[in-house]
Amino acid sequence: MRGTQPLFLIAALGCALILTSLSATAASSSSNTTKAAKPAKPISALPDLSWVPPDDDFDWIQLKSGEWLKGQLKAVQDHDLNFDSEEMDYQTIEWEKIRQLRTGRNVQILLLDGEVVTGRVMITPTEAWMLADPGKKWPRDQVQSITNGGSKERSYWSGDISVGLTTRFGNVEQTDYNSYAHLQRRTPNNRLLLDYIANYSAARDEVNSNDWRVSVRLDTWLTQKLALSLPALEYFSDPIQNIGDRTTAGMGQFASKSAGDTTHHALENFPWI
Repeated sequence: MRGTQPLFLIAALGCALILTSLSATAASSSSNTTKAAKPAKPISALPDLSWVPPDDDFDWIQLKSGEWLKGQLKAVQDHDLNFDSEEMDYQTIEWEKIRQLRTGRNVQILLLDGEVVTGRVMITPTEAWMLADPGKKWPRDQVQSITNGGSKERSYWSGDISVGLTTRFGNVEQTDYNSYAHLQRRTPNNRLLLDYIANYSAARDEVNSNDWRVSVRLDTWLTQKLALSLPALEYFSDPIQNIGDRTTAGMGQFASKSAGDTTHHALENFPWI
């Protein structure tokens, strides 16, 4: 009997280990079941539409992500919003990605029925109304375009101008000059585009490049989806390439892109000269 005692002890110890293992497995299974039964964490909701930024002189836009940006609204045309922010600089954002818009200055709003209204505006995902007269409201999809509505002519203009001059001295004396200007004058129905590009380069009194280009185009929206370009003028000169004075004039039409359409619609040009 004494020789069998170690066998009984080993068997008892084995049974104890098996029972402990089974108990741990059952507990783990129960824990997993409990964890699986927990509901998924809710996705963080967008800020309530009743919350708006403080009333100031800035224009504010809210993206679909819920983020608010302050800056200066340039225009909403052709389903694009042009916005100038101190932190993000000049931005072009698809109109459908804008959740809300509130202007701090007067703007001009063109509606689909042709009516033009002026004042500060608030636009939500479904509606647009004048802040000075909340009872004057329309469905958001009735807003065709928005442009600056100041009383001064300069309120309608925006653009960029840059000038560069580089001079090198030494074995080779070289002078490079370039200038660029892009100006726009926008009203609810029209967009005037003015572009100027000039390049000049000379080394040892020999001119290597001397070209410049000036173009003018006036776009007029006939409907929300159709615009007419009249006139479209361009002057180009490049004596180095044996191009003296070349003038091109024409007209054309283009389809305004639809919401969500990121493709470019080329101008159909019909030259006069």
